[in-house]
Amino acid sequence: MRATGGQALAVPTDVRDPQAVQALARRAVDTFGRIDVWVNNAAVTLFAKFEESPLTSTAR
Repeated sequence: MRATGGQALAVPTDVRDPQAVQALARRAVDTFGRIDVWVNNAAVTLFAKFEESPLTSTAR
């Protein structure tokens, strides 16, 4: 990507922590001057029938 002029910033961040997300945003702006694209790739895996799956998360 860098060979074609692009740059990326990967910062592992606990997206459950609002202060950590704010720190990530500040780091991106400090590095690049602005945020053009934000990919929040937080995932949850649940193996259950839809009818049996809880509506809220209890994971931490």
